[in-house]
Amino acid sequence: MREGIVRQREIPVRNLFVKITASVILLIAAVSLAFLAVSAIRYRVFITFKEENAVFTSNSPLVLCLVILFGALIMFSGRVLTRVKPCLLFAVCSMIWLVLGIYIIHNVDHVAKFDQEYIYEEVEHINAGNYTVLAPDRYLGEWPDQLGLLTFERLVSVAGYSHRAFMLINLFEIIGINFLLWRITASATGYSILAQNYTILLTHLFLPELLYLTFIYGTTPGLLFMLAGVTVLLRFWEKGGIFRIIVSAILFGLAVMAKKNYQVACIALIIVLVLEMVNYKRRLPLLIAAAVLIAVTAIHGEVISYYEHLSGYRLKGMPLIMNVTMGLQGDPYQTEGRCCGWVDGYNEVEFKRAGYDPAAASAVGMRDFKERVSFFIQNPVFARDFFNKKLISTWCDPTFQSVWSGPTQEWGAQPAKTAFLRSLYGGGSVYRALELFEDCMIIFLYSVCAAGVALQLPRLIKKAPGGVSAPEHMDRLNSVMLYFVLYYLGGFSFHMISETKSQYVYVYVLCLIPAAAAVLSRSHESESL
Repeated sequence: MREGIVRQREIPVRNLFVKITASVILLIAAVSLAFLAVSAIRYRVFITFKEENAVFTSNSPLVLCLVILFGALIMFSGRVLTRVKPCLLFAVCSMIWLVLGIYIIHNVDHVAKFDQEYIYEEVEHINAGNYTVLAPDRYLGEWPDQLGLLTFERLVSVAGYSHRAFMLINLFEIIGINFLLWRITASATGYSILAQNYTILLTHLFLPELLYLTFIYGTTPGLLFMLAGVTVLLRFWEKGGIFRIIVSAILFGLAVMAKKNYQVACIALIIVLVLEMVNYKRRLPLLIAAAVLIAVTAIHGEVISYYEHLSGYRLKGMPLIMNVTMGLQGDPYQTEGRCCGWVDGYNEVEFKRAGYDPAAASAVGMRDFKERVSFFIQNPVFARDFFNKKLISTWCDPTFQSVWSGPTQEWGAQPAKTAFLRSLYGGGSVYRALELFEDCMIIFLYSVCAAGVALQLPRLIKKAPGGVSAPEHMDRLNSVMLYFVLYYLGGFSFHMISETKSQYVYVYVLCLIPAAAAVLSRSHESESL
């Protein structure tokens, strides 16, 4: 009898914990998305091709009118999309992107910039047996986390190494990313035709993703691995099979190997799994979380150990605090130079001054971090303007530096072979049209997601039949959407504090599309009732 009373008390406590946690997550996400939507309506940010400075332009009322028109067309398209087979829509959209991608690859020059260039050069050195490029004062010595991408490029280079080959690989990876977003939406929404088609449509309207095919970096393969991990995990929940847990964990490990920022995705997944464990009092979600942690740690550790063995160097790299402190540099009132919190070389300069000693550099970074935080506390207006400008410059560039990352002449690329691409990569009328269209796209996306997340909050408070709290019935859709919201929120928080670029955040925006599609499909279904 007493055991039954204790058990009855435990259930509300568990539900209350899940309800409060989920409510806080959704509330923060709704507020941040609403802030981005309002900011994108007010401002459009252009990142200069050469200096990488952020130029803020106030949007005219015409932009708001275009956003309303864009939204109306998307909503109206739902009547057509309900009658279209998702596989057919995806095939048509993918074929269009394949043609456009090949057109871009064939007609542009490719000039590697910054990290792309460094990795490209180091692949050749390491393949030739020159391991001095792993010394502490060299690029890979400073950034050993890039060794995962370097390993991938070394494997591909066996069949021949050219930028065009990697752009083609990127193109197929991008199509694969869109496919996985579609399949995740299908599984999460109970194979709703409208939700699937909205995801397919919106992903193919998000053109910065396609333009990133010219950017040879770990972002694209990492995203492919991460979404593949989510897809396999969903298949596990549907079909079972312990093997799927192992495969999913390995895919998350490969995502982090390709680009360390996908640790944010792993943390988001673990939070969702912990909530599932607490809500249903099951051990399985905890075992999945442990498998992901083990895979991420093991794969990263093995890659580092392999290159340490080859070179004889200890590959510690630059401390994280250096990047975080760099993210707090800048003056919101200056009119020239890099924007607040953008990459400005602080970390590399101070790491060099510290003699490439991680411990000494960490002490310097922590000292400067504390000084900067103290300054913000003493000057709250300055701090408000700093973070306001930092967030807007990061999230309100409609192109997310997808054109900047490509073959622009400012960085030595030869002019494109066609007038259309010369206008795009030269900041001409094609670029301005792209910028305006994608401005409407991100305003719409931020607004829909903010509304959808806000509307989800009351459902957590309501009681399900029988007096059981709604989180007790957390279905697959809620779990998947919570994962993507957490992934976005993790990226939002990380780049608010640490170093930033609009280039870094397009993956978070792209992964909001399944959530937006679910909101739009539900809205359409409500209107039909």
